[in-house]
Amino acid sequence: MAVTSQPRSLHPALQYLGAIDQVIVKQEVALLEVILPYEVGNKYSIFNTMNQRIFYAAEDSNWCCKQCCGPHRPFAMKITDNMGQPVLHIERPCNMGAFFPNWPCCSDSVIVNAESGDHFGTIERKCNPFFPGYRVLDHNQAQVMSLDGPCCCLLMLAAMCCQDQAFTVVNSDGQEIGQVKKQFSGLLKEMFTDADVFSASFPIDLDIRMKAVLLSSVFLIDFNFYEDPREDKGVVTQTAVNM
Repeated sequence: MAVTSQPRSLHPALQYLGAIDQVIVKQEVALLEVILPYEVGNKYSIFNTMNQRIFYAAEDSNWCCKQCCGPHRPFAMKITDNMGQPVLHIERPCNMGAFFPNWPCCSDSVIVNAESGDHFGTIERKCNPFFPGYRVLDHNQAQVMSLDGPCCCLLMLAAMCCQDQAFTVVNSDGQEIGQVKKQFSGLLKEMFTDADVFSASFPIDLDIRMKAVLLSSVFLIDFNFYEDPREDKGVVTQTAVNM
């Protein structure tokens, strides 16, 4: 791995990431969004593979941005442990890349920091309408991995056929070392809510900071492709808009 050294001190809940190679992220159903054309802050529970909750994530964003900007809104995502203690702070800055993801001058991203303020890394969306993907930057802003999706046609086919949709984690040597996957949740849930289920897998010996960054990529992928249930759900809609 390009990143192997661990930070000198980590929250105990984050240290648990060092012992696992996969997390499951489940978005909570917002009943108000199901009934009304009204946007509320997203909330997620994060589990290990034994279905034990290890983290909780809650969006903090402006009410006006939620209603006017929808999935393109800036936000802060606060990750807490099961005792409610803050662990990670994930920020999506306000920039035009959220609205125009395929303009070379624009870059949609999330910045991942420990609650102590230590910088862990950044996820940046690539400007490519045909092969969606992301750059994974470490705490020194060096690219150490990428998240590569299949071509837009295959993503559209997976969405229409009610299949999982995966982004492959590729290291700096070009080796596939994991996946960030949007799992099919059932036809009714997919049609009428934006409460999705994701999984993120990675090598067990990967730097804990980069595991936290890959976990954080789930939220940007969710907002980029799967957030609005009032349109045709998923990558099919997003790809059509981008093209």
